[in-house]
Amino acid sequence: MQLFINDEAVDVQFDSEKTLIDVYRSIEAEAARHTRYILECRVEDRDVSQDFLEQTTLDAVRSMHFWIGDSQAVLLRTARTIDRYLDQIGSALFYSEEIRSEDIEELQSGISWVKEFVDSAAGMLQLELDSFSVPMPDGTMSEPIGTALAALEREAASLMPGEAKLDELLQSLRAIKAFTGRLVVRLHAESLTGDDIREGLDRFEKALPDLAQSIVRINESYQSGKDEQGVALLDSVMQDLDALMPYLFAALERLSEEQRQESVGERSLDETASALLSLLSDLSSALEESDMVAAGDILEYELAEQIEGLSPTLQQLKKFLPEDVAEKQS
Repeated sequence: MQLFINDEAVDVQFDSEKTLIDVYRSIEAEAARHTRYILECRVEDRDVSQDFLEQTTLDAVRSMHFWIGDSQAVLLRTARTIDRYLDQIGSALFYSEEIRSEDIEELQSGISWVKEFVDSAAGMLQLELDSFSVPMPDGTMSEPIGTALAALEREAASLMPGEAKLDELLQSLRAIKAFTGRLVVRLHAESLTGDDIREGLDRFEKALPDLAQSIVRINESYQSGKDEQGVALLDSVMQDLDALMPYLFAALERLSEEQRQESVGERSLDETASALLSLLSDLSSALEESDMVAAGDILEYELAEQIEGLSPTLQQLKKFLPEDVAEKQS
């Protein structure tokens, strides 16, 4: 069996290991000696259960892949999982007219998982949740995350089967979602090296024309009754922006305050990034509320123009980015 760690083939002689769970435990122990953790394990490029690992011998498979990282990498991976979960559950609850007993049980279990993660993240990052607030999509500041988390637990615990009355629960959920979203961006930005940031900014700049064109086509699709095409284009654009925006913010984090206030056109670098983030938040709110008129206006009259004109900002960021940024990050 060939062993891969972080996508690199490793030559290793298996002596005492007989089953895949033996290999897993050996890798886990070795990683722990270096304060590292298993982020993911796949067998022949597929996810497998612990039962499978326990019952499968080494000679029954061709390859076993491990991805190893430090505590921050674990936190980032979990934050992304939690963020996706909050997206999914928020959308499901927003459109729910009734709620069943099994839905309530699943929701309460999920919220306990979210609370455990938020408490753990706050401890690792030394955040005081009782006073820590985050910007919301509507431009306001959230209530303290600790307060929102307590309200979320309280609302979930008081749910009864029947008509869904979820306004207060959803409001608390939005605050936690804003927290996890910002946490993902922060952790991803902190994990990037200088070369990562430069390459990401290059990719972002090259993608701008296609992104702007796709944004215009989204609205055209909706206006011509091609809703499925519009949804597909919108999903693609949002995925691209989710992948590229962290490089912009990672670059800004590496600059001095004076450099961030450098004007490019009518706005400073900081203002351009904040305006783009605010616009994406407005778009997210419009989509969440199914307000396609507002979403269409944002797409056609604001976002396309901002994306199309972003190139000078990205170029200036690359000029300011310190050559030793990778060393500073480490």
